[in-house]
Amino acid sequence: MRWKEDGQKKCPFCKTDAIVGVNIDTGQLAYTDCLCGKFIIDQIALEDIGEYNKTLKTDEDKILFSGYLRNNQTTTITEEFISEVLPGIRDYCKQIPLDEKISKIKNYIYQETTSLGKHVPLGYDKLYTLFYLKDSKEFWSLIKYLQETDILNKNTPVGGPTANVLLTVKGFANIESTLKDYSQSKKLFIACKFKTDYEDDLVKAIKAACAICGFDAKRVSDEKHDNDITHKIIADIKQSRFIIADFTDQNNGVYYEAGYAMGMSKKVIRLVNEKQIN
Repeated sequence: MRWKEDGQKKCPFCKTDAIVGVNIDTGQLAYTDCLCGKFIIDQIALEDIGEYNKTLKTDEDKILFSGYLRNNQTTTITEEFISEVLPGIRDYCKQIPLDEKISKIKNYIYQETTSLGKHVPLGYDKLYTLFYLKDSKEFWSLIKYLQETDILNKNTPVGGPTANVLLTVKGFANIESTLKDYSQSKKLFIACKFKTDYEDDLVKAIKAACAICGFDAKRVSDEKHDNDITHKIIADIKQSRFIIADFTDQNNGVYYEAGYAMGMSKKVIRLVNEKQIN
């Protein structure tokens, strides 16, 4: 692909300055060096501001979506992405609990710490979207909390635009004991339309293929549970290595579940009946 620079412009989501490049062949725009990190957007999707404003209605929605983009640097935003996938990503970002945001901060500091006694610089204004936070003040408050709970060294100054934080021995032990890694999980989540004449054959084929590869693929309906169905879906997706989504018949639930999985940075394998491919 051939790209050329197109100067500096405001990012449509985080509203900060970004360096913009244009794909000479496709007309797509690449935004970099803003709070969203880096993403690619189709020209027609960028021009239709009203469409993504229907989903990202508030500044908070846009900042949280910046967090998604920051954590998924290969995202390409198209019209289909905005209308069908974005709602699921928005809801995922808005429902991330505080303890998960704190875990993301701790894990980031842990990954950047090469050895005990190594300080890690944190730019409040540059990093807060990475942890799905609303602003730099919220980031600073959580850093102070980590100091108060002895995860970070209390004697290290954390005021100013940048803090050089230091993990304590207790902090190291705490993080290593709580890390949950589903990247090697053998569970897969199947998202498909229910009560169709092809559902049983489709699911059987997916499960058989996954079993050959050593994976346990399940739908949310495969297990009895007393939980809210939405909470069950979220839990199952979170525990899965990736999901397989069948988009035949354009089912809204499948698009939502795929978008939610993408919000969690899960890989989505897409299926569709060949007769419905445009």
